[in-house]
Amino acid sequence: MKKLKVSGTNESIYYEKLTTGLDVYMYPNDKVQSFYLTYNVKYGSTYNDIKIDGSDKKISFPFGTAHFLEHQLFQNGDGKNAFQEFSLLGSSVNAYTSYDVTCYEVISSTLFKENLKALYKFVNTPAFDEKSIENEKKIIASEIDMYKNSPGATATFGIEYNLNINDPHKYTISGEKSDIEKIDEKTLNRAYNTFYSHENSFIVITGAFHPLEALGLLKECVKTISSIPSKKFKKINKKEPLKVSIPKKIVEMDIDNKKVNYAFKIDKKPFEKYDTFLVSTCLNILLDIIYSSSSDFYENCVNEHIIDKDFSYSCEIRDDYIKIGFNYSSEYIDESLEMIKDNFLNNSFDKDDVERIKKVYIASYIRSFDDILSIQESIASDILDTGKINLGVLDEYSKINFKTIKDMYDKIMISDETIFIVEPR
Repeated sequence: MKKLKVSGTNESIYYEKLTTGLDVYMYPNDKVQSFYLTYNVKYGSTYNDIKIDGSDKKISFPFGTAHFLEHQLFQNGDGKNAFQEFSLLGSSVNAYTSYDVTCYEVISSTLFKENLKALYKFVNTPAFDEKSIENEKKIIASEIDMYKNSPGATATFGIEYNLNINDPHKYTISGEKSDIEKIDEKTLNRAYNTFYSHENSFIVITGAFHPLEALGLLKECVKTISSIPSKKFKKINKKEPLKVSIPKKIVEMDIDNKKVNYAFKIDKKPFEKYDTFLVSTCLNILLDIIYSSSSDFYENCVNEHIIDKDFSYSCEIRDDYIKIGFNYSSEYIDESLEMIKDNFLNNSFDKDDVERIKKVYIASYIRSFDDILSIQESIASDILDTGKINLGVLDEYSKINFKTIKDMYDKIMISDETIFIVEPR
């Protein structure tokens, strides 16, 4: 077991790769009473078309397969489900599927050994049958209907459909009803046997526990229930152009105020000399300077009722472009769009602005070690983004200055933009 020192702090993260290839990351915290267990599979909704190493044959999965598989793993095949088992252990179990990962999570303050064994067992012992699958289709179909009736979900998925042409972020994580009708026992077994190997998974444990005890327990689990054979695969994606698919779309729903999602694509090429963490951090600092609740933009727009107080923004670095997105309510859409874009392209931020936001990032990172959910999210994000933990976050922050941000700001080129609006009926 390796003890990985986090630079600039007194913190350490423990790591070991098991003989089956399963990576285990552990951050014990004796200041808390609860523990948080996550079993993460590097398989999300964007893994629709792949090729197995050594073969030219394309393997395709229906949209929504990763999400459907997540649901099905909760069924034990004996009429019971994982929710019942973990309830008896006094713990809370859940799972989610994102574009890039399927995560199974358990949180509790008692029976650490039993909970870790149960989590390992239920992810590694699938039980698929057609009756359960057909029943699950009805459940997920209802979930899809729920999303379609939600203005927030409609806007979130709608902007992705507008924004993308080839990128699989274009499609919803759950798929459409027509997609899940294509899923059967053979589909789920093929997806599980392709993606759920230990070499394509990792466990993160944070909170009140002892690393040696956890590691010893997992080694025993591996002896009892081994991993499926590992398959090396490559995701097949068509290159995403810098043009958007649909510049503007308006839908009507039962809401009181207009809901706006606005996004634009930024060309990645000018940033190729920088690593992804630096680009992401600098762009997020820039967005915080311009749009945070302490910014002139936010204060002026809220006071003038151009945007609502729940205004939010995000930056995401994708395979072929950078997405900048905004989410808010407004009755003055043209004015709000003009102000958002003008502030982004013509901002006169200074050194003090950069240093102020940087201090917030440093403080937030240090505080994250006190929160068992935050530190898990940080570790998992690092693994998914780069394949390893970033132990030098504070060192990276110290290198960022006004010149770094300004150099990147000057390279920004908005390639295209789109807007998705939900209006009252």
